[in-house]
Amino acid sequence: MLPTRSARALALSGLLAAPAYGQSGNLALDLGSLLAAGEVCELGLEEQAVVDFIRRNADPSDIRFISTLSSAIRTRTIIYSGMEGVERAAVCEAARVSLQNYRLIK
Repeated sequence: MLPTRSARALALSGLLAAPAYGQSGNLALDLGSLLAAGEVCELGLEEQAVVDFIRRNADPSDIRFISTLSSAIRTRTIIYSGMEGVERAAVCEAARVSLQNYRLIK
């Protein structure tokens, strides 16, 4: 059964009302992806810098932050570990650039 026009409109409005980049849910996913790449690519993550970054940027009232972050780290670690060649090089370089930008690696 196809969704009605109003159901599609409601779903679309939910997508449009989703938190902007950098808000807690997106932050957890994106940070998890970066941390996973940092580990897989052996980029030398600075643990205290990561802790400080989370303290400064995560919404302390977001009860899902930790589970979203943890899931993102675990799933992306599996994905990135299976990459080879140019794909792995591209992911590692993109991670290095972003992690340096946020001062999460030296």
